[in-house]
Amino acid sequence: MKKTLLLIPIVAILSACGTTDVYQKRAEVIQRADREDREAILKQTPDWYKKLPISNSAIFAAGQGQADTQEMAIVDAMTKAKAKVCYSADGEVTSQTKDFATGNTKTSRIERATRTNCNNVSIAGIEYGETKGDNPKVIASNTGYIAFVLMALPTGDANVQRKYLDNRKRDAAEAKRSTEAFQELPAVKTN
Repeated sequence: MKKTLLLIPIVAILSACGTTDVYQKRAEVIQRADREDREAILKQTPDWYKKLPISNSAIFAAGQGQADTQEMAIVDAMTKAKAKVCYSADGEVTSQTKDFATGNTKTSRIERATRTNCNNVSIAGIEYGETKGDNPKVIASNTGYIAFVLMALPTGDANVQRKYLDNRKRDAAEAKRSTEAFQELPAVKTN
């Protein structure tokens, strides 16, 4: 009798491990696949995303985006990286995003409109940061695509685009002042 009582908990434990519940097994398979997917993404995350490059002549920022298409994942990552560059350059960021989704994840239709403004700081000349490896890096996952982007805002003389815009503004201001200066001269009387 004592042996029978000892066997009951052992049999109960063994039967619980070997469940025949189809739905429980399905849930376990999905959970395992999701965990493996996240682990694979972590292994593929670029080093430059984990540790940003440091430079005296550029501001770096990295962004991560996720979407059903590669392009939207990259745009999402770029938007986040640009906002970080703006913050780093002591700017104010205003961002508005409007998402509309229908259907489930496999047949969804997603429309996204995003407006991000970097107020009181110009990020003209921002570009993809130079890396050893892919930039942007896109990874396919069970839920769509995940993109990692490294952006760089060159500063000072390294920012060719910014210098070009500054020169154009200076030229326009000089042309306007030149016109104003000639208008300030008294009219010459001719006989």
